[in-house]
Order: sequence, then C-alpha cells, then structure tokens
Amino acid sequence: MVERLNLIDCVFLCAQSTIVPILFRFGCSSRIRRSSWIRVLRGTRGINGIRIMNKKTVIRITSLLLLIATIICVITGIIKWPGLISALGLTYRQVPVAIITDIHDWSGLLMTVLVMVHVYQFRGFIRRMARDFFS
Repeated sequence: MVERLNLIDCVFLCAQSTIVPILFRFGCSSRIRRSSWIRVLRGTRGINGIRIMNKKTVIRITSLLLLIATIICVITGIIKWPGLISALGLTYRQVPVAIITDIHDWSGLLMTVLVMVHVYQFRGFIRRMARDFFS
C-alpha cells in the first residue's frame, strides 16, 4: 500500500540535502513507500537503495547551521541598532544598511526554519520533558 507523505515528513526530508534531488525526481508524490521512509529515518538504505546520512549527522548539521544563522542575525541586528551608527561617528552612506538589512532578514528567516526543523528532530525529547514536568 502506498501512502502520501505529510507536510512534516516533507520538511524533515528537505532538511537532508541528499534527499532533495530524490524528492524532486519523485515530485514528493505517493510513490515513496512507508517502509522506505522508515529506512530513511533509521539511516540505512533509503529510496532506490541510495545511502543517506544517519539521524545524528543530520542533527549536528542542523545545529551548526542554526548556530551560524543565529550569529549572523545577532551581528547584523547589533549593527542595525538604532543610534549605533551615529554614535560611532559614521553616516548611513558609509555603512551599507540596505545590504545589512537584507542579510539580517534572510538569516532570521533561515533561523526560523532551522528552529522548526530542530524542534521536529527533538519532538520525542520535548514530549517526554513536558510529560515529566506536568505529571
């Protein structure tokens, strides 16, 4: 029996850079079987026998990208702080504020997506902690 992937499954698969070409090839359609999806999560042979990264490697890559996006967002946010440019004796013509604003916005968007992927990766841990906390 063939099942469709739900939205969360597609987000998790897109987070794995080795899966993206396969998803485009199959068009995220119902041709991907549930048993193949389970093998993908376990880090064994995936779709069409292609070897993919295990779960720990994907979590480490996600965490590293999240750290980089956060650092970029914080640094550009400090540079954009109201009054900081004039307090340093600079003018807005000397500082490329438009480029810094674009970098800040895109890194914030990337950080938001990576946080959602990170929360999805640790959903079992979050459930257990919430259950222990509220019980």
